[in-house]
Amino acid sequence: MTDLGTAIIVGTIALGADQLPLQAAGPALLVDCEPSPTVTETLTAMSPALLAGLITVEPVQTTMARLRLDRPPRGSGPLRQGQHRLLKHVSGRPDPPSLEFVSHPYAMAVAVVDAHHHLIDTHRLAYPWIEEPRPALTALLANYYDIAHDYDVASYSADVGSERPAATVACEFGAGDGLAEARYVQRCADEWGWPSAFIAAVDLTSPTLDQTLAAYQELPIVRAVRQPLYWANDPLRRLGAHPDFLSDAAWLRGFESVAATDLTWDLLVYDEQLPAAEELLRSFPSTRIVLEATGWPLDQSLTA
Repeated sequence: MTDLGTAIIVGTIALGADQLPLQAAGPALLVDCEPSPTVTETLTAMSPALLAGLITVEPVQTTMARLRLDRPPRGSGPLRQGQHRLLKHVSGRPDPPSLEFVSHPYAMAVAVVDAHHHLIDTHRLAYPWIEEPRPALTALLANYYDIAHDYDVASYSADVGSERPAATVACEFGAGDGLAEARYVQRCADEWGWPSAFIAAVDLTSPTLDQTLAAYQELPIVRAVRQPLYWANDPLRRLGAHPDFLSDAAWLRGFESVAATDLTWDLLVYDEQLPAAEELLRSFPSTRIVLEATGWPLDQSLTA
């Protein structure tokens, strides 16, 4: 069996009637079992779909099968928890082996990334949504304005305490000047080492879009950009500025400018906008697009 000092149990995998420990050791998943044609066939069948096909099966020693990453994920370190969860969902098999995430005393030894948090500095930046509260925000989340206060890296560090993530991704939070907000976050990263990346604000219809994108690319912290596109017939559900950005020629020209950079686009649409969003994805197959808060259902009734 593998020493838990180097391989951390992160779940179980069902192979036939057996529930076997799923472990993580560096950029590998380990399954303690006697290698056999059945084990190899099962794990190999999983591998093409797992993590976009980056995992292959490699027998090691005599009591272990290893799922090895052909390319480690961006950034060194152990396999991330989110990638373990991904295994449960992306296998293309009709009846995929089941993976269940389980608690374990060593679980925090697996690298954790906080993929979405915010920083607020009302002394340096203006936030129009704070200065003039928007009913649409409280219609979506009744307690939205509980977070409308200064929140810096020190505050974040105090909240996470000893369970410090390996990396964090901060996201723009509606500052009036998106570039000033990005520069503020860059200063935080330079001083604190956090966040590790930033999703900056952008208006794809702005006449200064190209200059803004160029400025963002000068800031190492900026890895992605976003613009809320949420639109609904109900005024209390409108967070976007226009009903048909996804088909608007001027907006799409702006998207072409983003696609020409190395920045990722964060997609923010309601469920009813998904057909138009699909057209966007098909039109830009080489552009990195992250499905962040995508498909938020407008109908949140219990019978929906």
